[in-house]
Amino acid sequence: MSFGSIESGTVEIYVQPFPGPGPKTRISTKGGGFPVWRADSSELFYLAPDDRLMAVSLKLNDKKVEVGTPKALFPLRIRPPGTLGPHFAVSPDGQRFLVNTIVGEGETAPLTVILNWKAKP
Repeated sequence: MSFGSIESGTVEIYVQPFPGPGPKTRISTKGGGFPVWRADSSELFYLAPDDRLMAVSLKLNDKKVEVGTPKALFPLRIRPPGTLGPHFAVSPDGQRFLVNTIVGEGETAPLTVILNWKAKP
């Protein structure tokens, strides 16, 4: 399972076998939240404190977790800062993302209203 913990002084992402026993392993390096697994458990995605989507490769076995280096994928535009998730969803293969984001700030699409129109017979 994956979870966030603040025991280091900042929120970090960890994984731990469930049900145990087994040690927890820190995944994030500079904070993070909202962990989401890839369907085959080979990768974990999370949101960094600077709102970048991060990816970490994982190899899980009975006694330990081998953790790759976290890689930034792309920035997310989340408003207001600190808003609770979920902010994104991951496709089963980990190649596509559905992101809850802001498209434009203060922009509105035009609205056209047609009155007294007649349908074609």
